[in-house]
Amino acid sequence: MDSPANPVSDVETLKALSHPTRLAILRVLTPGAGDEMPVRTVKELSAELGQPVTKLYRHINMLESRGLIEVAASRLVSGIAERSYRACQVLLYLDASLLSPQGRQQSRALDAASFDRARDSYLAAAADSTETEPLLASIEVRLTPERYVEFQQALRAMITEFSDADDPAGRPVGLFCALHESK
Repeated sequence: MDSPANPVSDVETLKALSHPTRLAILRVLTPGAGDEMPVRTVKELSAELGQPVTKLYRHINMLESRGLIEVAASRLVSGIAERSYRACQVLLYLDASLLSPQGRQQSRALDAASFDRARDSYLAAAADSTETEPLLASIEVRLTPERYVEFQQALRAMITEFSDADDPAGRPVGLFCALHESK
């Protein structure tokens, strides 16, 4: 498996990530805090995502060709090879090289899909909240370039730290973080 935080540095991989179905596949194949890497067949992914098996194959092939998922196991079922897949890394970051005009165009689709998923997840949690209230925060502050980098590094360190947390008695917790320069 690759580094837990290997940056996405090419437009083709970014294109692979810009489709909601491929993002959904990666969410299923990405472990929760402290969990093993999940392994699923296309049939299992189909059941979890409510998508037809035939629709998922091209998405699986695209993710595999970009090195985002890999074959974890293969077995013969009624004379047909059935493959199980797992994600190649836990966290994905966009490399600064993707800030070219072409990279920006592709990253907008990924951004939109990520924001949509985060919004839907947050609204569902807020509607079902009984014991703990979800936290929603939006701030704008002025930072020097050095402090911006320091803040970014601190956020990445915290995300990495809590990605490794595991409490069997705990509840699933979601975080969506978007750090950017305001205009």
